[in-house]
Amino acid sequence: MQNADLLQTIAEVAVAFVGFASLAGIVGIRPIEEPSELQSGRLRGMVQAGLMVIAFCFVPFVFDRFGVPESWVWRFSSTGLAVAGIGLARFGLKLSRLVPAAEIETVRHRSRAVAITTVAAVVLLSAAAAGLLHERVAAAYLAGLLAFLFLAGFLFAGVVSSYFVTKRGGQGE
Repeated sequence: MQNADLLQTIAEVAVAFVGFASLAGIVGIRPIEEPSELQSGRLRGMVQAGLMVIAFCFVPFVFDRFGVPESWVWRFSSTGLAVAGIGLARFGLKLSRLVPAAEIETVRHRSRAVAITTVAAVVLLSAAAAGLLHERVAAAYLAGLLAFLFLAGFLFAGVVSSYFVTKRGGQGE
């Protein structure tokens, strides 16, 4: 199967994000001023995005082992990843409604980046699943995976940076 090495590398990077973020979530202490929904949602979203990327790095191999023609392997995989991406977006929307984003400017900017990345990936994957990209279906699937890997990395940066938030007035503890 083509792109096997790239799929493995993407999965390894996602594992690193999930592992380090989970460790940071267990060990770290965040500012009390942040809403608990934001703290837990940020970590949960990062872990979900990372685990989704890891799982979908293996999906093409499953279809391939069942003898599905390679062009259909990528179309079926793209369909699954697009549906999972929509589920991830629904979680993000639910979280953004729980947290008063107007009070936390960085949350507004992050939620926009997450929305743009997710929509772009889902549109690209939907085009691949529909067969609109013909010979570029594998490339579209990999681009979708990389978009969600970027999203996981972006959320990872949010988890890690939450430890460096200072109290209002510019003084840390």
